[in-house]
Amino acid sequence: MDLTRRRAGYNPIQAGFRLSQQALVNLSEAGFVESSGAVTEMQNSGTGGSAYDLDVPVGTPANLKKSISDACLMYGASGDYASTPDSAAASILGDMDIRIRLALADWISGAFQTVIDKGNVSPTLAYRVIISDAGIPLLDISANGTSISRSAASVAPTVSDGDTIWLKITYAAAGDVNFYTSTDDTNDDTAVTWSQLGTADIANASASIFDSSASLIINGLNGTSENFAGSVYQAQIYNGIDGTLAVDFNAADYVNKDSDTTFDTVMGADIFVDPTLGDWVDNGDGSYTLTGDGSFQPILSDGAAVTGQTFTAEYTVDSISGGSLKFSSGSTTGGTASAPGDYKQTVVVDAGNKPGFARNVADTITVTISNITIRQVTPWTLNGDTFIQNTGHNVVHSIGSAGLETTAEQDITVFTAYFVARITTTPGADMFLFDAKSSAGKSVRVFTDESNSDKWTLDAGGTPIALSAALNNDWNVIVVEYSADSSSKLTVGPNSVTGDAGSEALGFATFFADLSAGNTATLAIADSLFYPYAHNQTQVADLKLLLAQDYRL
Repeated sequence: MDLTRRRAGYNPIQAGFRLSQQALVNLSEAGFVESSGAVTEMQNSGTGGSAYDLDVPVGTPANLKKSISDACLMYGASGDYASTPDSAAASILGDMDIRIRLALADWISGAFQTVIDKGNVSPTLAYRVIISDAGIPLLDISANGTSISRSAASVAPTVSDGDTIWLKITYAAAGDVNFYTSTDDTNDDTAVTWSQLGTADIANASASIFDSSASLIINGLNGTSENFAGSVYQAQIYNGIDGTLAVDFNAADYVNKDSDTTFDTVMGADIFVDPTLGDWVDNGDGSYTLTGDGSFQPILSDGAAVTGQTFTAEYTVDSISGGSLKFSSGSTTGGTASAPGDYKQTVVVDAGNKPGFARNVADTITVTISNITIRQVTPWTLNGDTFIQNTGHNVVHSIGSAGLETTAEQDITVFTAYFVARITTTPGADMFLFDAKSSAGKSVRVFTDESNSDKWTLDAGGTPIALSAALNNDWNVIVVEYSADSSSKLTVGPNSVTGDAGSEALGFATFFADLSAGNTATLAIADSLFYPYAHNQTQVADLKLLLAQDYRL
């Protein structure tokens, strides 16, 4: 972290915090070192120098990876994939245009790596995008659900392991397939300049695409074999070449929050524009009221809804009586509302019926709603150890059984430490943020205590002190004010505890695990700062604010 950074029009560092007093330990994205797709070192840019580098992997190094902001991290194991349910939108039957921005840990892996899969086995085969064992992009098309016709690019893209590229594949039902690539550094597929990859107009014997009922998978055949390790930023599938966007995956639409394994990629602008009112009254202030009976209210103002499209409504019920309101399309209900509050509901278009709001069943209701947006989306589920974060920075993520430690212990007697971190699963045992490198007598450690409902705990060889608040899986700024006496304090987000946790010096250090490389954490760390002295409460508040702002918390 660069403590000299300023945000326009605002100085979060108050008087009394001297920027010249740099951190002894500063472990952030500039110092993350990778080898074979795994993070093997977190280099120190603080005043302590390389003695404080975490440069010794422990456990299984492949379980520590760099997570890029606004990209979906894939570990490559069976069951690690993103999926969206079968829909009419995803079941393209003719010309198709697939675009994906991704980075593979190993582009020429010696094995097939399936990037996109709709129908992995007979009789539900439809289409697949594969990177071959030699790094060649492939497109599989099935016209009947039972057999495939494969088209292969004539050359592999020029790319190094871990590099990010765009890949575009077009299929014309007349029988031609074309492959394109780009290294443009953008997440907007419409702004990319494409270059033909190898030979143009490669034949494909399938004259149509089978209407498969299978889910659409990113990473692996049905998500369970031919999985790849890497990151996916974007994936778009168009109905027609340069046609209508049918499916969209955008990791930037993920929201950092507790236990978030589902999210929607927004595919267009708000369609709640000039709604057809029917019995509703426009109050002129962005709110709408239905009094009495009412009926279904179509709200799409531009064109017809297409069967199979998915729409999400976000709205506020200001007041309601006499029953409940529903968000629906034809006979399909996305959800109901029977009390004031904020709602988010999703519906799949039924038989071309425009989505809208109506009384539920035969309820005679009076209701006022406001803050209404309705957008077409693609709903996604993250499976296995897939991971997305939107902090605006690269972070180190562990799925457990791994850690990093220094080559030799470095004693720190009193310190103030700051972390931006997140536990990413529900612990089944103690999970360590940090501990000593190896000496039990120098064990100042912060961990979630399984015997105490997984509450965050500070222990320095005395009586551990623990937060009273329950563990959450959100990103938090964690502050350890260690004074080796009764004024030691642990703060996680808005919660803190003060007390005498012991008086040992910290033998810096092991991260993601305890000093014996056990009790490993499923944990993401974005930033780590250690100062070998006590900060006053003004300084602590200032640095917490700066970290929270810098990491979008």
